[in-house]
Amino acid sequence: MKHLTITIGEKEGKIGIRMTVLLVIVAGVLGAMFVVSVSYFINVIKMNNYATTIKSLLMNAS
Repeated sequence: MKHLTITIGEKEGKIGIRMTVLLVIVAGVLGAMFVVSVSYFINVIKMNNYATTIKSLLMNAS
């Protein structure tokens, strides 16, 4: 019976390590995606602000 518990423990340990590695990878990917999307949104907002200011300038000029 002792041998069985040891092998089960080892299997669980390997699965746990794999799960933690997967979680770390997933967390890293999600974090990178979040950062990229946030910077993208900021750029879009900046571009929209530029577009609105240019439009207002054109409207004022005409």
